[in-house]
Amino acid sequence: MEAGGLLFIKGAALYSILSTLNHSCSPNACVVNQRPHHHNISTSHDMLLKTTRAIHKGEEVCITYIPLDEGSTAASRNELLKSYFFKCRCPRCVADS
Repeated sequence: MEAGGLLFIKGAALYSILSTLNHSCSPNACVVNQRPHHHNISTSHDMLLKTTRAIHKGEEVCITYIPLDEGSTAASRNELLKSYFFKCRCPRCVADS
């Protein structure tokens, strides 16, 4: 949909592999949305998984489900509980509790 020269895309998708990634407050990867070019609306909406640091053999690949506040892990834990209904037990949260 286009309005006033701006492109608005409405919709949802399930990415079967990306949807299996667990959360960490110290993620080693992030998901990047590859949006289609404005002039070619039929382009697929590819999602890329990029590493944010070296990942060791056997280490779980994790992303963050929420924007992380560098200061308070308590605030992050509260947001995860409120929005995703789980208590974070990642290494960062365990160390801070």
